[in-house]
Amino acid sequence: MTKQTVVTEKFLSFDGSRLSEGVTYNPSNHTLLWLDVIAGEIHRVFLPSESLESYGSEDLIKVAETHEIIKTGSPVGVIGLTSDDDVLIAGCKEGAGFASFKTKTFEYKYLFETDPEVVKNMRSNDGSVDKDGNFWVGTMNDFSFGSVTPTGKLYKISAKDDSVTTMISEATIPNGLGWFNGKMYWTDSLTFTIWKFDYDFTTGKLSNREPHIKIKEILPGYDSPEPDGFCMTETGDIFTAVWSTSRVLHFNPAGELVEEFVFPAARISCVTFGGKDFDELFVTSADLHLDEPELVGSVAGDLGGSIFRVKLPGVKGQKKNIWKGKI
Repeated sequence: MTKQTVVTEKFLSFDGSRLSEGVTYNPSNHTLLWLDVIAGEIHRVFLPSESLESYGSEDLIKVAETHEIIKTGSPVGVIGLTSDDDVLIAGCKEGAGFASFKTKTFEYKYLFETDPEVVKNMRSNDGSVDKDGNFWVGTMNDFSFGSVTPTGKLYKISAKDDSVTTMISEATIPNGLGWFNGKMYWTDSLTFTIWKFDYDFTTGKLSNREPHIKIKEILPGYDSPEPDGFCMTETGDIFTAVWSTSRVLHFNPAGELVEEFVFPAARISCVTFGGKDFDELFVTSADLHLDEPELVGSVAGDLGGSIFRVKLPGVKGQKKNIWKGKI
């Protein structure tokens, strides 16, 4: 029987949060970062430098007092760490650029498409930085321009020469992305699948795409159990958020379900490991009223938009890679 952990308390929440995503931990300055995709905001709080088993009310107040925001001016889907703790590389509507907590501004540097009609309909979603410091960004149809179609792409921005390469085409909603042991794992949400590839870091070639985890087979009782953001452990386990199910699912390297976490929010969106020992799972979520900001927070019992935290002794999460290009 699959182990189940039920989480009942939120870790952090801020008024008006709609689509919290892209959660990231920076061990260099002990900060937790996340996005509000629709609002075009990058959020940051400072966590204690020591390892805590749990947070008391005073601890949470102190963390909340450090909260700061960068407004990007358009939907933001993914962030990556850089050599400067106050500067992030970020994927927004038209491409990617740099966001600064020093100036609270964002500026584009890399544009993915030139056709105005394509640019109008697209936005960045999820992505990651690989071990060579390249920034990978997925794009999709912006929800505000109709239903999602398989026109999304996964781009790689080279840290070495700033080139932008299309790695995958015909995606629906590009989401979680990670690497382990010569393999690349990538989620395309509306295929309800986490895919596995061979990836050659020397040549940059992707090959041998095959399904690794089929979420609909694991959660057959849900109409649309969409795998969302995921993170990986140092041993190759995957922890993935599953949208519309209130769940994070934990899989071993063979793709077998070993554990599930249930949260008081239907729309679980992204996960990351953090804390001093990288044994704390931070989880983002979304409100049930993404298109009706006046109704945010109005559904009793659903804490969508909040950040959750689960302490996992004995688990060691992968650290985020750092962008190695110019900033």
